[in-house]
Amino acid sequence: MNLRKSILALSVVAGIVAAPMTVFAAHTHSWGSPQYYGYEDEMPGIYDDWDKCATRHVYNYKQCLICGEVSIYEVETIEMSHK
Repeated sequence: MNLRKSILALSVVAGIVAAPMTVFAAHTHSWGSPQYYGYEDEMPGIYDDWDKCATRHVYNYKQCLICGEVSIYEVETIEMSHK
């Protein structure tokens, strides 16, 4: 009888401890507002067209308010010119 009570008590404690972790792992992301991350310039190679100029890629990021996961994504691509 004592063994059954111990197993039951352990099951209840394990359920209480595991419940928040399950909710945390199986949530739908609640993204915060987008923030500016930065940019990257892509320079033309030596075999590219001589008239081609740099291409700038602008990035933002967003962070989940629940778990803190960060997602970086491109928002704009700018083709620069020599003019």
